[in-house]
Amino acid sequence: MPFILALSVMFVLLFGSESAHGETQAAEPTEKSYLIPAIEIVGFQLGLNLFDRTVLADRDEYKSTFDTIGDNLTEGWVYDRDSFSINQIGHPYQGSIYYGAARSMGLSFWESTGYTIAGSAVCAVAG
Repeated sequence: MPFILALSVMFVLLFGSESAHGETQAAEPTEKSYLIPAIEIVGFQLGLNLFDRTVLADRDEYKSTFDTIGDNLTEGWVYDRDSFSINQIGHPYQGSIYYGAARSMGLSFWESTGYTIAGSAVCAVAG
């Protein structure tokens, strides 16, 4: 894992944001879109859910159905049984995906924060 991280950092430093002449390129402005980040967040959540169903198939807690979604909406909050690494690394990383999806479409800090909260709620209810 440390090798992959070091390789990733090296790749970003070498090829990140410089043109062939060594000049930093300005980011092209994007039009503000509220729909695209929502689609990306739902798509990411579906992909993560499918990964959990296929790769982590032996863990019943990751198998969500319409019945479990209904249960999550009608029953009270509970503590999850996720490991420390999931709660301290996986969940914040997932939130950064939601936030980044909204910011990349030109949304403000607060608008993007709303997408992060909504994405987290979708994950808690249907994920």
